[in-house]
Amino acid sequence: HTYTVQLFPPSDSGIKSPKTKASAVVRVSDEESLRVLYLQGGLTWDYKFIRLALENDPSIQLTGLSRTGSQSRFFQNLEQEAPLLEGFPETLEELSPFRVVVLANLKPSDLTPPQQSLLSRYCSEYGGGVLMVGGSGTFNASWVNSPLEQLLPVRFSPNTFRNRQAGPFRLKLTPAAENSPLFQISQEGDNQTAWANTPLFTEYATVENTKAGAQVWIEHPRSFAGRQPDPLLITQQFGSGVSGVFCVQNLWRWRLAKQSNTDHYDRFWRQLFRHLAGGAREPIVVHIKDQVLEPNVDIQLVVERRPNPNPSENDTGNYRLRVMDEKQQLLTEEPLILKPGQSRELSFHPKTAGFYTVTVLDRNDVPLAQRSVEIQEIAKEFLQTACNMDNLKQWANLSGGLAIKAEDCQNFGEVLAQWNEETSDTPQPPRLVKPAGINGWMMAALVGCFCAEWILRKRWGLF
Repeated sequence: HTYTVQLFPPSDSGIKSPKTKASAVVRVSDEESLRVLYLQGGLTWDYKFIRLALENDPSIQLTGLSRTGSQSRFFQNLEQEAPLLEGFPETLEELSPFRVVVLANLKPSDLTPPQQSLLSRYCSEYGGGVLMVGGSGTFNASWVNSPLEQLLPVRFSPNTFRNRQAGPFRLKLTPAAENSPLFQISQEGDNQTAWANTPLFTEYATVENTKAGAQVWIEHPRSFAGRQPDPLLITQQFGSGVSGVFCVQNLWRWRLAKQSNTDHYDRFWRQLFRHLAGGAREPIVVHIKDQVLEPNVDIQLVVERRPNPNPSENDTGNYRLRVMDEKQQLLTEEPLILKPGQSRELSFHPKTAGFYTVTVLDRNDVPLAQRSVEIQEIAKEFLQTACNMDNLKQWANLSGGLAIKAEDCQNFGEVLAQWNEETSDTPQPPRLVKPAGINGWMMAALVGCFCAEWILRKRWGLF
């Protein structure tokens, strides 16, 4: 289904904005519930209280797999109604019905490299969510350079002793989390008070660092040894899915503490699981190549058909690509044949600026993927900076700056550091530039010209 949202400012406000309308394709899933697989290396209280948090939400179904010893196999917790599993899923087909996999209280020996690689493919190719939860026993140095480390948004510390017990602390939201609906756990509107009333925790694990592109949501309220505050809850986009870590031990204390509101704990886990399950499971995805989006230029597209563990018999791989302009006039339409895991490059040629909609439809004209593309007129001065380099250098010299061609700047950080060093070593007073004529010598010359003219006119009798 295609849904369109448009904002209308008040008529008397005088506000004018051309970008108040957006459309999106929403696929209604036939999944009866969001299934979560909770994998734990030993029996813990966390699983019990997370199960209690999900009891009143029939849309989320929790399945637990536990092991009682280092040599035992995973067995299923039978306190809930769920399909039986014969140990850890061995194939993507067995794992794909779950939208989220939680790894709790696990040691590196609990997951073999093939099982870790299976989780990586499950997240990147099938849009699954993977969350690792725990403290010192879970975030072990043995995970370094493992397939699981490649999947998660952090790099494990090679120093096992960096797991801290630095006294009681409360969870602290980062600015990104404060502005995210994911962490709005209070229905009364006092979200800051709700997080301030979370209980004290005593143990958490540290990581070496977070990866580029990862989002830190919760951090330690204090910093140590001049470092940034240790991150506690981090997520990232990994392929089509979402991966994350929660580096806090004994999170069940939150629900059991006297001053805590159990509704806040329950709502947090339900929202977090939905966030992790928000990976793209669409069968078709449209990508736009990195390019200049301007009129009279071929806009390059990549249409990808993702693998499907449970393919439909009616899906023959025959699709159509349709491009419409903002007036809903057809620009181009062509057939498209894709096999699972295959992609194809296409293009369309817009002649004017505006919004264009790229849609992939099946043989029954049902939209499977849609992407909006905004075409804008690009200012010519931004496309011809090399031709204007002399002029740019003059302006940079007057302002005390630096003008350099992009192709001559392989490492901007080094260029900036060198320029700062040169300017800091030889401090110069600010240059005072005055317009011509605003000085004594120029004024004297002008007065002299007037006097000479008066003398000549008097001598020649021109008065």
